Amino acid sequence: YYPTEEAFALDLARVMNAELRELVRAGATDIQIDEPYYSGFPEDLPWAIKAVNTMVDSVKADIHLHICYGNRYGKPSWEGSYRYLFPAILDAKVSVVSLEFARRGDDDLQLFKEFSPRLKLGLGVVDVKIQDVESPGFVADRIRRALEVVAPEQLMVNPDCGCLHLPRDIAFNKLCANELAPFNILVNNLSPGMINTEGWGPRSESRWSGPRCGTRPACSVSRTLSWARAEAATPRSSRSWWGCRRGRTRECGRSGRRPCWRGG
Repeated sequence: YYPTEEAFALDLARVMNAELRELVRAGATDIQIDEPYYSGFPEDLPWAIKAVNTMVDSVKADIHLHICYGNRYGKPSWEGSYRYLFPAILDAKVSVVSLEFARRGDDDLQLFKEFSPRLKLGLGVVDVKIQDVESPGFVADRIRRALEVVAPEQLMVNPDCGCLHLPRDIAFNKLCANELAPFNILVNNLSPGMINTEGWGPRSESRWSGPRCGTRPACSVSRTLSWARAEAATPRSSRSWWGCRRGRTRECGRSGRRPCWRGG
């Protein structure tokens, strides 16, 4: 029926565009589009970016574009470098590009130094293709290396991909490491005793054995660090800490033992 894959993809994008507008009308502020097949068919990238732009046209939300190397049955489908994305990805009308780094290493971070894209980087910091659970300290080291290349306000942290193929308890603990790692950075950069970390679990072990929690998959590094600076300037006796409550903050929708954002 369609003469080319491009024509088919553009028609699908127009249908999805209507769906995304409805999501925004219903209150969605952040929408993620998953595109794992870019890495398998890089030659299609020019028209694939055009399809994404058609999909998000006039969608008033922060659009995250997730590009990994596949996660079929918990295994990668392809290997390679993200260099194929540049410079074509710079034309994508999205706010954040979310990439797989935990499994693949940090080498491709240099692409963000080379091209200085306006896009924020969603840094994959936990490997969803293994069942070993990273500690917040281990993940924090990955974030620190990224901060040598990407400014805090341009960096978000998230898992490499979805956690569908992981056992539930392992997935939750990996998400805890993902969420708590920015706190690990600020705790280790501030003077001892300035931040109350009771109940957060260990900060330096290679595996995480702290409390389980469910968190949103992406965490703003810049917001965490800004909050930390403000908290550090507040007299210790004046600081407020709350246990997480369902619906209490936007950052955590489940109950769990961790400090919530001050001021919510």
